[in-house]
Amino acid sequence: MRRLLTPIALVFVAVLTGSARSATDECATFRTWFAGQPGSQLVVSSTNYFNQKFASPRKRDNILDYSPMPSSNDRTSWYKAMKHFRTSVGSGRCFSAFYDPNHKTALVLSEYGTGSDLTITTISNAPSGIPVGKVPSQTQNGVRLGMTLAQVRAIDGAGTLRSQGHRTWLSYNQDVKKTPNIVFTGYLGFLFVDGKLVAADVGGGI
Repeated sequence: MRRLLTPIALVFVAVLTGSARSATDECATFRTWFAGQPGSQLVVSSTNYFNQKFASPRKRDNILDYSPMPSSNDRTSWYKAMKHFRTSVGSGRCFSAFYDPNHKTALVLSEYGTGSDLTITTISNAPSGIPVGKVPSQTQNGVRLGMTLAQVRAIDGAGTLRSQGHRTWLSYNQDVKKTPNIVFTGYLGFLFVDGKLVAADVGGGI
């Protein structure tokens, strides 16, 4: 009986290993695509500079009903409408997304450990297999893609600016302090290219 089980077990392990590799490859493929879109630059900037002191917005701003708490977005309608890309590393979460072909925009949820980002971004093309969905046209406070820096600051406040070449990043701090020792990191960011808003991002974590 053991002789029969051994090859079956080997096949089962091979299937699991192949699935894990496939998931990791799928995640890497999406990451490569996203890296070529404006929103990715905004996410990288936000996560690299999240612990710097940014100015706060006049009023907290958000994209849809996003929450930086891990797994807290799973029941939202926008999350359920997305295609979820998985990896075999850590929590298994990496990206979820859908796109709007009419406006050439995408909504992307990036997840890593206890942190995440929800990004509205203009796109040059859409990856294979990503579903069509209704990408929000603005943040809760009314910031829309295509606005100028002055228009966005008139809505959310002066913020903190950082520029490099044709790109300008506008960042805000939205931390929530629960106790003296527990702070939920929160940030809000906008990326402008040649003076026009091309991506908006909210993110954070524990």
